[in-house]
Amino acid sequence: WVCTNGWMALSPTASTTSAFAAFPTQSMPNDLLSPYWRNLSMNVGAIGRVYSLTKGTAPDRRFIVQWHTVPLSGGAEGQNNTFQIILWETSNAIEFRYGTVLADGGTPQFRAGNENAVATIGNDFPGTSLGTGGAGVARLFLPTSGCPTITGACCSGTSCTDTQTVFACQ
Repeated sequence: WVCTNGWMALSPTASTTSAFAAFPTQSMPNDLLSPYWRNLSMNVGAIGRVYSLTKGTAPDRRFIVQWHTVPLSGGAEGQNNTFQIILWETSNAIEFRYGTVLADGGTPQFRAGNENAVATIGNDFPGTSLGTGGAGVARLFLPTSGCPTITGACCSGTSCTDTQTVFACQ
């Protein structure tokens, strides 16, 4: 379940909310991956798109969801945001990669993070830590040791490790 407002749910949801909160939150949607949760629009200049792709071969596939040149709702043309979620097979890592995004001006204007299906465990980081995105801006969430598989957005019964890594947005 991919939402145009910069998030993806790993469980069925009817929500398309752009009203973000810090992770974890009991507010719907839950079981959530959110690289750039903000009120985005696919209508401004009709240039924004959301794509998905599976790359590689088993057991080393990657499932990629990319929001490509998506403007803010009510924003001007040219205020575009490009970012990805990558789900890594076998390692169960979750990666957020950033192309150019509009910077968070200091007061929370968007949220990035993830949470499990029951909204009790999550990772939250402020938009200000992303700057304007670009090559080298990414977040990688790794299952902690002793957790063989990811349940929803985080390890079952434990939190994921948040590390900043260097990748370019593809």
